[in-house]
Amino acid sequence: MKEPQYRKRYSLVAKSAALLIIFVLVVGWIDQGLMPSWKQYQRKYRRTLHKAFTNTDSRSSILPEQGVYQAELPDLRRTDRCVTCHLAIEGGPIDTLSEPFRVHPGSLLETHPVRKFGCTICHGGQGQALDKANAFARNPRNDWDQPVLQYPFIESSCGKCHLSLFTGDSLLQQSQVLERGRETFLREGCLGCHKARNVGGMLGPDLTAQGDKSRHEYNFRNIRGEQTISNWLEQHFIDPEMVSPGSRMLEFDLPKEDMEALATLVMGLSRPDLPYKYIGTNVLLELKGVRPLLPGDSLFAMLCSACHGKSGEGKPWAIYKSGVPAIGRAGFLSIASPEYVAFILRYGRTSQLMTPWAPEFSGLTPSEVSDAGRFVLSRRATNSTWSNTRRLLANGQGEFANGEQLFRSRCLTCHGERASGGLAIGFNHPDFFRAASMEYIYNTVTRGRMNTAMPSWSFLSDAEMAELLSYIRHLESTVDGQGIRTGNSVMASDMVRDPASGIRRLASGAERFHYLCSRCHGDHGEGATGPANLNKDFLRTADDPFLYRTISSGRAHTPMHGWIRQGSQEGGIDPDEIREIIAYMRSTVDTAWEYNYPGPTLGNKENGKTLFGDLCAGCHGVHGTGIKAPSLNDQVFLNAATNGFLLATITLGRVGTDMPTWGDSTNQHRALSASERNDIVAFIRGWQKVHLPVSD
Repeated sequence: MKEPQYRKRYSLVAKSAALLIIFVLVVGWIDQGLMPSWKQYQRKYRRTLHKAFTNTDSRSSILPEQGVYQAELPDLRRTDRCVTCHLAIEGGPIDTLSEPFRVHPGSLLETHPVRKFGCTICHGGQGQALDKANAFARNPRNDWDQPVLQYPFIESSCGKCHLSLFTGDSLLQQSQVLERGRETFLREGCLGCHKARNVGGMLGPDLTAQGDKSRHEYNFRNIRGEQTISNWLEQHFIDPEMVSPGSRMLEFDLPKEDMEALATLVMGLSRPDLPYKYIGTNVLLELKGVRPLLPGDSLFAMLCSACHGKSGEGKPWAIYKSGVPAIGRAGFLSIASPEYVAFILRYGRTSQLMTPWAPEFSGLTPSEVSDAGRFVLSRRATNSTWSNTRRLLANGQGEFANGEQLFRSRCLTCHGERASGGLAIGFNHPDFFRAASMEYIYNTVTRGRMNTAMPSWSFLSDAEMAELLSYIRHLESTVDGQGIRTGNSVMASDMVRDPASGIRRLASGAERFHYLCSRCHGDHGEGATGPANLNKDFLRTADDPFLYRTISSGRAHTPMHGWIRQGSQEGGIDPDEIREIIAYMRSTVDTAWEYNYPGPTLGNKENGKTLFGDLCAGCHGVHGTGIKAPSLNDQVFLNAATNGFLLATITLGRVGTDMPTWGDSTNQHRALSASERNDIVAFIRGWQKVHLPVSD
């Protein structure tokens, strides 16, 4: 191509490009300068008013001036121009117009006037924009952080100033969706994994300022539909692992309305960077960690129900990767002691994704942690009373034949045939019947002996208790002795005064207990070759005459001999010294021991290893780390669970789970002997490597 031709073609291209640029600029100037969208809206509104009001004088007073209107909000660090198009937002001569000339619904502007609050503080969007696309900021390709919020998620904005999780706020009465979300959030146990406002677990992210995040902080790779925060949250609730691969969050099966409300609540959780005068007092207090004390039932719903279930029914291993214990069922409640529950609450179960609830981790107060534990144990059913059972006995309504069947199904596996002894001590001998009243036996059966292998049978009815006690009374009639006491009258001649009265020389009693009793009953009365005689349930059940009779006279055919000094014989102790021991024993009822002492390990560890491998490893794993059942090789669990707890669990199983009852035979397995059960306990106890204190 010759140079003149090249120059001519180049000149033509340059002129065409210049004309195109000029055309674009002219069109843009016409669109944005002469006919921008906000001017079109204002003209449309003026034409509407012209048609509605024909009177020139009245019309001139209501027609808005053309121009950009804006609210300068230095406190909120924003400038809103929304009223440039939304001309009638605070009221107008016609209240039936559609957007953008619609009057703001409700009465919120009475307390939130535009001149003080603007619009975007509640609605989101870009307040300085003068066209709908940029003002709404919904295009996922642009860089706007906060698009306009749609219903019902717009109520999340109310949470920035008014959402107090634990006290509610009267100003939220008009925000029904946000309030429903608050109730759902607390009811569904979200705080069990997430912390919010200084309260909650540590397994998930802290949600205190979740509502402050922009959509650019979310990953929408696995999200179907709109790329909005509300849609991300809803899909995350339905299938957490799909939205966030690797997430351990449980799926929610809630109605659509609850899902939307929950998403609204999470979007409303904020740590607002606003002047204090805009923020509710309760919100400020919660953000500083000041809130009312929460009762145990509320704490269970907030912290425990997501995993353990609304009624403590738990979650089976067949459905969930790490099953959750059924702490609301009788199998657990009949053997779980306050000490066990308190220890687990304090330290958690890391092998089962249970967070520690100690105050320094959870934001709860010590009293709240205690109340939560008490609520768990309060679900233990009590279906009888001593007064009703005593009346049935007095009327001869307790059939001992039925009681024998109850004894064989409930008691024989530990106490042996005719209560002659086995895994637990036998009580079919005269010394026991001379010391024990029928009320004592009733209280022992219904309360159990927590931290020992004796469970609570409180779910038995009055009639069943009367039948069982009738059978025990029948056993008493077959042995030589003076009979069961029917009341609390003092039987021993030496009990001329109440051993609980007078000067209690506790130091002397403690010393005698150490030298005379601890070698069989344990240094802390937790039991060794003898039973746990400082057990709180035992001490609350046994009256002083019972203790005096047992210490002074002993138990025939057992290692427990009588300690009362006879005449001038050497050895033995006198009545006052027995009373000192009893006084010391009574003083330990409210003692907080440094550790949960496990009690005696009576089995053979090597035999237990073989039995565990054959019978237990299929579910609990060869090393006890859990496969289809909870991990037993867990230092928190081993420090919380006594050997009695382990024995009771092995013997009775857990109804409603795959844990069988090894104390009785079934079509699937044989019954284990008392020594075999002790062997398995010895093997499990061998995994304990550290001793964790009950408290700091």
